[in-house]
Amino acid sequence: MKKWKGLLIGAAMLAVSIVPVFANVAVESVSDQVSDSKPSTTDPVALKGDVDGDGEIKLKDAQLALKFSLNLLAPTDKQKAAADVDGNGKVELKDAQKILKVALNLATF
Repeated sequence: MKKWKGLLIGAAMLAVSIVPVFANVAVESVSDQVSDSKPSTTDPVALKGDVDGDGEIKLKDAQLALKFSLNLLAPTDKQKAAADVDGNGKVELKDAQKILKVALNLATF
């Protein structure tokens, strides 16, 4: 029961933080959400939490991770690696929550 209570509290906290951001957002393709930079052949491994690949961890990264966790968008392999901050092989609500906290300077990886 405690596990479910913790997950519900986490989901509520994330929802309260992100719902205003999603108020006017329609389901979009992944290409609409990624940066315009083109990867080079020496492109490094994805930076943990930098889901859009712009080199910074911002609210947009948390938005993408949330959309991936809700199956609203399908991530590329690199996006999945960046969004899966706990390393369990899945992009889940707790990953989006952690990215949000890091973007707001409330936590670090």
